[in-house]
Formats: sequence, structure tokens, C-alpha cells
Amino acid sequence: MVLFFISQIVVSQVTFTISGTTQTPEEPLPFVNVYIEGTTKGTTTDINGNYTLKGVVPGKYALIASHTGFTSQRKIIT
Repeated sequence: MVLFFISQIVVSQVTFTISGTTQTPEEPLPFVNVYIEGTTKGTTTDINGNYTLKGVVPGKYALIASHTGFTSQRKIIT
């Protein structure tokens, strides 16, 4: 199985909120570690595969999604 994740960025003054859903081709994937590479900013998805990262300053980042038994995914976001 391959891990897919969808993200969106919402601008709020001088910081961003990054949110999305992790899923397999069949269903949402809960308890995925989602974090910004090279930082301590991260979270774990809920039972429905949803995640939110608040207070992200503007910039270019690599968003990583990892889960035991799946190939980690890396997505560049700006």
C-alpha cells in the first residue's frame, strides 16, 4: 500500500495553518505522523486521518507523512 496525503494552506496574518487528510486508496489512514522536515513542528492524524499544523511561518517546506508499514511521503509546500 502507498500512503497518500492531501494538504491545504490557510493564511492567517503572518502565520499559516496547514491541514489535510492522510489516506490509502481505499480509506482514511489514522495515526500518521505528519511533520515539517528539519523542524520540531508536527502532529499525528486523528481517527479519520485529519491533521492540522498551526502557527507555521511563511516559507518553503517539506511536509512528511510517515506510518509504520507504509512508505513515507514527502511533499514540498510553499
